[in-house]
Amino acid sequence: MSKNTEISFSLRNPCNYSCEYCIGKGVHNSIIQHDMKKLYDIYELTGSFVFTVFECGTGEPTLHPQIKDILFLMKNYGTISMPTNNSISPKNWLLKDFAKSMLLNITIHPQAEKEIDSFTERLVEIRELGSVINLRYIARPDRMHNIQRLKDYFEIRGFDIKGIPFEGSYNGKEYPISYSEDEKKILKIDDNKNYWYNRLKIEMKRDFEGIPCLAGSSIFNIGPQTELRRCPYDTKQINQPLIGAKPCEVKRCGCGCYLEELNVFTPNYWNYVRSISNYPPIENDDRTDDQIYQEARLIYWDLMKRYKKV
Repeated sequence: MSKNTEISFSLRNPCNYSCEYCIGKGVHNSIIQHDMKKLYDIYELTGSFVFTVFECGTGEPTLHPQIKDILFLMKNYGTISMPTNNSISPKNWLLKDFAKSMLLNITIHPQAEKEIDSFTERLVEIRELGSVINLRYIARPDRMHNIQRLKDYFEIRGFDIKGIPFEGSYNGKEYPISYSEDEKKILKIDDNKNYWYNRLKIEMKRDFEGIPCLAGSSIFNIGPQTELRRCPYDTKQINQPLIGAKPCEVKRCGCGCYLEELNVFTPNYWNYVRSISNYPPIENDDRTDDQIYQEARLIYWDLMKRYKKV
């Protein structure tokens, strides 16, 4: 079986939007250039397939001056997942050379709603170039009323919208638990067909400190200065991949589940991201998402008790 590696890649530059619900709230990153030779050397350390997931802070990656060179390098190693607000014409940054290696997480922000026709035109261009599109909508409580209208608009144009549940406090209520039953159905929060990790993370306490984690051995972070790190939340630089799982050293982890005993790296996960860039599949997992969720939930709570987190 071919080795699979995931890299979260930190890119820093400003954004051309100022969304109210953004963690930056109008305070944008400055441009930080990456060392392309160093970036190449890091990718050469990895296995035969790399899934690169962009971590862009409060920036819009398509505005970064090195974006074409970075994407061209990464496509030689596997699949790329990148968020974008789809405000920039793909003619300015998306080349056929790497378009078919990309999963684009495109979010419909309030500014995009004001220019929905041109936003859609850019979506069609991206689809024609061959990238996989994951069209998303941040379902903050005050924006829920727009979801059905947008779903209908995009459905007749061949696109499906996924509502992303809001996580946090709003008007004195905690979300996602405070959504109404109808809203939960729209967002598929309690749907047993929903991706198992999306269901599990709603009840997660993200304190994994001391629990053996794969970060640094089969998952890495490339920081804003092209430094190799275990993950975006552990800022200590490492010189080379670690051997095996090591205890997490972060008090509060905001990344996905990469624990040795519980992680998103199921065969189905890898086969999906490998298929985007036409890599051969590995042995599949016959379990349904609901079966994986039920098993993962038991493992999660066992870990929390074993490591005295609850």
